[in-house]
Formats: sequence, structure tokens, C-alpha cells
Amino acid sequence: KAAGAIKPNRWRRSKYGAFVSDVSRLLPAMGGTTFSATIVKANMNHQMTLATTMPLELQVLVEHFDAECRGLDRTGMVVADWSSQHLDQHASRCVASFAASRRSAIHPCVYYAGSHSNEGIQVADLLAGIRRRVVEGDLQLAPAAQRLAQICATAAGRTVRGRPFSNEITLF
Repeated sequence: KAAGAIKPNRWRRSKYGAFVSDVSRLLPAMGGTTFSATIVKANMNHQMTLATTMPLELQVLVEHFDAECRGLDRTGMVVADWSSQHLDQHASRCVASFAASRRSAIHPCVYYAGSHSNEGIQVADLLAGIRRRVVEGDLQLAPAAQRLAQICATAAGRTVRGRPFSNEITLF
């Protein structure tokens, strides 16, 4: 969906740039953080499928989100877009396992909503699309991606696995 929402010719229109500027202004005012976990296709050793990449990306996102929640002394909740029952169950088990085994500051499950009816997921799709396009070489969106990556509610230190906290993670 993100690739369909952010097309190069449509991006040049001022309303898309204005929307990202509004998101860049509103999220910090609400104490929000943007998170992204990226896998570069060329660096993978096997075929890139949702079943193999989603658990890796979700696990690292949850690890860093947990660090932020601990730093802010808050309880976090992962909300995701529906994909398929099998993949959604798998994602929920991954988050539950991570959260329970580490006594995380996040709910031990994933909550689901449709992106057509949930503005938060629509914004997340937009952020993911921008990040993806920049990783794939679209330099025109790099300034917007940098502004969005700077939206972070806390400098949380380290994750439960001892990694430095980051809201923009590249797995490989």
C-alpha cells in the first residue's frame, strides 16, 4: 500500500509535502516517536517473503519500543494492520514471547485494525513508504525521511538485549 500512496509524480504536489510537515510537527507535540525497521533486499541470503521478514522486523521494533516505554515509564501497545490470519497469529506469538520472557513494558500481544479506518496506521503506512523509497535510492524524499526519523520522545539508552536505542533500525 505504501508504494501506491507515495508515487514520485504525486509526491511533487504540495499537499503531500505539507502533510508530512504537519506529521513532523504534530507527532513530537503529542510525545510520539516514529520507528522503522528496514531490511535491504540485496543483503538477504534467502528469498524476501513476509513470513520470513515480518518476525525479524517486528521483533526489533518491539525491542526498541520497549526501551522507549521503559525510559518514559509507560506501557506500550503494538497496533498493526491486518494481513492474514496466519501471519497475524505469528506476529502476535512473536510479540507475546518477547514481552513475556523479558517482562517488557508493552502489552504481550498485537492489536489489529484496518488501515482504511485507522488514521494511525495510515500515517505509519506513509512513514514506511517514505523510508522504503529512500532506502531504494529516492534522494528526493531523503529530507522528509530525516525529519521523520528525528521524531523521538526519549533517548532511551539501551534495549533489554544491550543494543543502543534507535528509532530507525536497519537489520541487514
